[in-house]
Amino acid sequence: MKTEFEQSGVEFLKALSKHADLIMKVYLRKEIPSHYNDKALDELIAKHILWRPSSNEDLHLTKAVRNMLEFALQDVRNRQIDSSIGDQLAVIKTTVGHYKEACNQNRLRDSDEYLKEIGQRVFGMTESLHNNLRMLWTQIHNEFALVATLSAKIRENELAQTQVNVILACLEMLDFASLSELAGNDRDLRRLLVVSLQREAESCAHELREVQQRLLTMLGRFRKIQHRSKIIRGFDLFLEQHPDYMPRCYPEYPHLTPLFNQIAPLKIRAQANVTVAAHETLFTELIQSLNIANQPAAEQPERSAQAIEIEISPEKILQISPEQQALEAFFCYLAEHQGERVSAISYYQQIEFAWDKEFWLFGVLGYLESMGQVNRDYFDYQLTTQTDPIFNGNRLIEDVSVWMN
Repeated sequence: MKTEFEQSGVEFLKALSKHADLIMKVYLRKEIPSHYNDKALDELIAKHILWRPSSNEDLHLTKAVRNMLEFALQDVRNRQIDSSIGDQLAVIKTTVGHYKEACNQNRLRDSDEYLKEIGQRVFGMTESLHNNLRMLWTQIHNEFALVATLSAKIRENELAQTQVNVILACLEMLDFASLSELAGNDRDLRRLLVVSLQREAESCAHELREVQQRLLTMLGRFRKIQHRSKIIRGFDLFLEQHPDYMPRCYPEYPHLTPLFNQIAPLKIRAQANVTVAAHETLFTELIQSLNIANQPAAEQPERSAQAIEIEISPEKILQISPEQQALEAFFCYLAEHQGERVSAISYYQQIEFAWDKEFWLFGVLGYLESMGQVNRDYFDYQLTTQTDPIFNGNRLIEDVSVWMN
């Protein structure tokens, strides 16, 4: 047996079906057919399908019926987004409290009804987000075809960007940490409030970023067209004020203004093919048509010969530093005492050397490394090292023993 609530719903749907023609006329703001009497209109008003602000004004559809038709018909004129996520979240949290209470009291039938209501509201929330995105994408693809002028398209674009920011602010209200805590260990609640809702929110956020980028690109293009339109409109007004104005021949100018120079220049390379016998006559005529000025060369005054003085610069004597001489003397000493191991430090203490002991050791090692491979094979050396007392793993060079093989 049908309940009173169910019976009222069936009568409402029947009224929509019975007066579908009248409802569409009101939706499209057309004239209502004359065969509709006041009784039918009063019936639709009583069922909250139509409403009249005052007795002398036209009929309008109620918000619920208009929203239903806009969603079903995907009407491009609909530019209103649903930003009631905060209210929907509050209702969902309240219903979750009812659901948990029914589960604790083992009222299984009530808990099932509450769970279905939660699922329906979560689905409605995600459906609302997708409808908002569909509406924005429709306007982008149609390039705001609802309006005709460029300034109106710019205003519609700015409105769409504001709506994107509103939807992003609504998504920020979805605190999934608190929703996860609210769902607790209940598997069904976590599936609805955490898994499903979070997946849809991330998908919508990613798509909103693409929408925002497309809107900014489109706004830049609209403003560029608007700027050029203002220039053309200004030029048109100038022609009206100066009817005798004659424009310049711009192709004769070497440099055109960017406004007129819109075509990219052709970069084509070509050369005459002198091997083609059929073109010989044409090339001959072209060469003969060239105007070559045969002017005698101006007589240059004779210049007297000038004597050239060559100065021979004095030879520069290659000077060797005392340090270099000391190193060469050390290796000559090794050659004289072939086979004898000579300590670099001992030799250093016997001579007068301006450098420090450490620089002397580096000088000896550097001289060895700078020798050619042939001379290097005659010498060999051995390092005397000591472990660094501060830094582990480092070895300090105390002396170098060098001998000639």
